[in-house]
Amino acid sequence: MESNKNSKPILKNVLSAQKKNLLAELDFLVLVSNILSGLKEKQQKVIVKRFGLDGGPESTLASIGNLFNITRERVRQIEQSVIAKIKDSKKEYWGPALEFVVSILQDNGGIISEERLMEILLENVDEKRAILNRQIIKFLLILEDNIINLKETDLIKKGYGLRHYPLEIVEPISKAFAEILEAKQEVLFADAILTEFIRKELYKANEGKISPEFLNSCLELSNKIIKTPDGGFGLVSWPHINPRTIRDKAHYVLSRQEKPMHFRDIAAAIEKLKFDNKRVTIQTVHNELIADERFVLVGRGVYGLSQWGFEVGTVADVIKKILEEAGRPMTKEEIINKVLEKKQVQKSTILVNLQTNPQFQKVDGNYTLAQNPQ
Repeated sequence: MESNKNSKPILKNVLSAQKKNLLAELDFLVLVSNILSGLKEKQQKVIVKRFGLDGGPESTLASIGNLFNITRERVRQIEQSVIAKIKDSKKEYWGPALEFVVSILQDNGGIISEERLMEILLENVDEKRAILNRQIIKFLLILEDNIINLKETDLIKKGYGLRHYPLEIVEPISKAFAEILEAKQEVLFADAILTEFIRKELYKANEGKISPEFLNSCLELSNKIIKTPDGGFGLVSWPHINPRTIRDKAHYVLSRQEKPMHFRDIAAAIEKLKFDNKRVTIQTVHNELIADERFVLVGRGVYGLSQWGFEVGTVADVIKKILEEAGRPMTKEEIINKVLEKKQVQKSTILVNLQTNPQFQKVDGNYTLAQNPQ
């Protein structure tokens, strides 16, 4: 693997046709109904409330205790005894489904973020069913002793891992990936990050334990790293790839578009990307564009980035600066071409300025700055 930010990203394992067929056959609602059958009514209600198996939120021990007029410790006892009973006697119901989940974890190196796992298992499921199925899946995962719940920390997102994989180094690896990006100060694709990582002592000390799939999943589990629309990775703290303010969101949109845009189109693009689901108004976007020196008005309502070489000011201001920097008379065509590099205006607008603005004078067919402009 070459360390190159423009390299193609390592692709995640996709489900085989056989696994897609197995997934299509899974009905999680029927599955959990079968699992809970045979339990006493109170036991069923406790488990349903505790794990949100009715599509509602997961309830606390205390709130369930208040509902049934029992102590929270009694609720805990019921929960533990029911789970133990299910593990002992209901494996014919949940066993095949969890074997399928285990195979997904194995395909991803033995670990996976909860977000990614749900994305796989709930593909093509409508939003309403997905909410309920997500809760059922989280309950099922508790039944498999081989699957470890990876709790969210400052370094990693919530996820799951298989017991016999080196889960203790997930956080150190995720931290190392963030340090690589911090040192490079640029967006990198997965293969470039992994190439840098294999030079580190952490990799050399654990080389026999970890696979490329394991490392790739560590990258996606990192709480310090965010994936860009083009498949690269950068730090969550970088506003140019994880914008928080309207100004940074506008900068992000223009950077990805790579050409000037009307402020209405910039507002629409921010709304469509749904960075944080905050409502965006056209006027707010326009006000922020005006107030930030990173943005330049290059046409009627059209803004570009100053880093692209666009000039602030009127067309006359731009012409004056071009002639000053040239230090010589320039032809009409030269001036028009230079202005169009810095402003999105009609050629006629440039000509009108040359012909009517007293700052400029025509000498022997070329234009220069007037000595004593009126």
